[in-house]
Amino acid sequence: MIAALKKLHPPTFIIILLLSFFLLFSSREAVLADTVSYLPITIWGTTLYTLPFSACSGGTGGTVSTIPWTGTCCTEGTGGTITTVSGYRIHTFYSSGTLSINTSKTAQVLVVAGGGGGGTNGIGGGGGGGGYLTNASYPLTTSTNYSVTVGGGGAPDLNGANSIFGTITATGGGAGGAGNDNGNNGGSGGGSGRGTSAQMYGGSGTAGQGYAGGNSAYAAGGGGGGAGGAGSDGYGASGNWGGHTGIGVANSISGTSIYYAGGGAGGGSATGGCGGVNPGGTACQTNGAANSGAGGGGIAGTVAGSGGSGIVIVKYPVCP
Repeated sequence: MIAALKKLHPPTFIIILLLSFFLLFSSREAVLADTVSYLPITIWGTTLYTLPFSACSGGTGGTVSTIPWTGTCCTEGTGGTITTVSGYRIHTFYSSGTLSINTSKTAQVLVVAGGGGGGTNGIGGGGGGGGYLTNASYPLTTSTNYSVTVGGGGAPDLNGANSIFGTITATGGGAGGAGNDNGNNGGSGGGSGRGTSAQMYGGSGTAGQGYAGGNSAYAAGGGGGGAGGAGSDGYGASGNWGGHTGIGVANSISGTSIYYAGGGAGGGSATGGCGGVNPGGTACQTNGAANSGAGGGGIAGTVAGSGGSGIVIVKYPVCP
């Protein structure tokens, strides 16, 4: 084809060649470049600067001249464990760290706090799930470092720790009550311990983050509250069956649907009397899963579980 074009009058050949380069590269120049570099092309002894290369990705060879451009290079952020799923860059923080942003973006964000520990002292309540918060359009600013705090799960009888990203703070889950104690307030409330001396009550959840823990029965603790629903009360004719866990919330920001921030099951004195486990929750006398924000299970005569640590996930479209 080039041989055929050379048979044309030289100005005609040059016009066709320039037009081809313009159609091929002009869109790249407009979208990506903050400075456009032009690679010199020499035709029949005449040097023409016609082939643009983006300053974002660069170009090599020849003598390069530049002109100012008002666009902005798109660069990806750094920090956390990074994956790319279906055209999105995902930063997952399993522990505290920093998200560094070079180019402004609009992100989806998930922040889950640490779950509360289960209650002790014979028959305890389940720990509450960590606070659960999302933002579908969080603005990330150019040249900004965002501190990320991932809350730890609470030890038995202790609340979980808060998780923080930017302006978003998720509250740690409330601890389950020890025997004859109320559950603690938190992101979701802890279930109460058994109530052999008086009625005990579950802790309250934080509005928009989680639900309350369940109340006691005579010889059973309440279930810890979850991000998707309240823990149930201890029950049974003899009051010796633990309350069920509050359900967590399923979220697929990571590319896989995962339940976060369920409650812990309440302990019961009946044989096999621990409360049931809903999705995202934790069985009695069991630790909440790492980075789930689940509450720890209440004691049923042996040991109480610790709450699961929280998690922070930030997701945005990859650069074009």
